[in-house]
Amino acid sequence: MPLKGSRKQKKTVKPPTLADVAKFAGVSTATVSRAISNPEVLKGKTKQRVQEAIEKTGYVVNEAARSLRKNKAGAILVMVPAASSQFFSLVLSGLESEASKSDYNILVANTGDDFEKEKQLFNYVKSKKADGVLIFSGRFPSLNELVEDSFTPPVVAVNERIDKTDIPTVAVDGYQAAKIIVKFLHGMGHERIGHVSGPSDRISSALDRLNGYRDGVNELGIKSHWIYKTEYNIESVVSAAREWISLTDRPSAVFCSCDEVAYGFNSMLYRSGFRVPKDVSVVGFDDIPLSEFSIPSLTTYHQPYKKIGIQAVKKLLQQIKNPKEKLEDEFIQGELLIRESTKRLEKLS
Repeated sequence: MPLKGSRKQKKTVKPPTLADVAKFAGVSTATVSRAISNPEVLKGKTKQRVQEAIEKTGYVVNEAARSLRKNKAGAILVMVPAASSQFFSLVLSGLESEASKSDYNILVANTGDDFEKEKQLFNYVKSKKADGVLIFSGRFPSLNELVEDSFTPPVVAVNERIDKTDIPTVAVDGYQAAKIIVKFLHGMGHERIGHVSGPSDRISSALDRLNGYRDGVNELGIKSHWIYKTEYNIESVVSAAREWISLTDRPSAVFCSCDEVAYGFNSMLYRSGFRVPKDVSVVGFDDIPLSEFSIPSLTTYHQPYKKIGIQAVKKLLQQIKNPKEKLEDEFIQGELLIRESTKRLEKLS
């Protein structure tokens, strides 16, 4: 009988250990450790027994310790120049789904296209807070400094090539896509086809689409009728629409470098009394969700966003695992989606 005033001691329940899991599964602690750290090396039945033992015993894997033992942060840094862009947010869904399969987290950094901010972000990898970098901007600003420091992190470029480097790229094939668009418009009876280009002097996707447009019209035996260079956003395309309006020999069809540019172009024409596709057929590029529901719905080239994200993560993880392996660029085919913003041009009799 306990003495008066004494308290009954509570029994402390210790959390299950690695040894408890091993005993429950009937395997060694080394096997359990391998099942947690490198599950791909175990056979299916053994891996399943260990997994069931973890669930039954309630053993909690210490992810921080696991990452420390493997000398990995378990995170991927994603650098985007404009987080508000629908294109980037759509690709991110593919990045996250593929990264989670390998127990990696995604750290998204909006650089605002700021060169100095991009340089500072590489400290995440240098300080082991991230294991690799996915870059959307087409720039690798710290390359010279990192080489001098004998530190070159695993990097994959997404959507934009990084010139003068061996960094692998994952992107849609914009050159072939542009040729497909030009061929489609020509098949609809259009001989005067214009192009509102993106910033082709700075980023590869705009240059690829511009070159595809030029080669496409040349191969069809028609001239490059009108080219206007602008940015990848709605606001900057107002002047392009105004110039189209001022032309005496206007293109009957215009291929816009991205969907946002096409929206701005169509809107400005509408405010000026023109109608799409009655007065001009318009094609975009990307197929962001609004394209299907805009008025008129936009004919556009669909980018397989999720696939781009998945392949980019796969390539980066491959580079993290084998840093010395040289990886090739991967250019993915999309699909032209024909909607209401284009129509067949009726020939004058």
